[in-house]
Amino acid sequence: MKGDAQTVRAARRDACSGFISTVVLRCGLDKQQRLQLSCATDQ
Repeated sequence: MKGDAQTVRAARRDACSGFISTVVLRCGLDKQQRLQLSCATDQ
């Protein structure tokens, strides 16, 4: 099944982005702290 790994990676990135958004909202992080939290799932 081609594309499965890509789909999983995209889903993981979406979940991670959602998690970061939640943390940012809850803790009121500023932009610089937000950058430090950015997802690096593709490395």
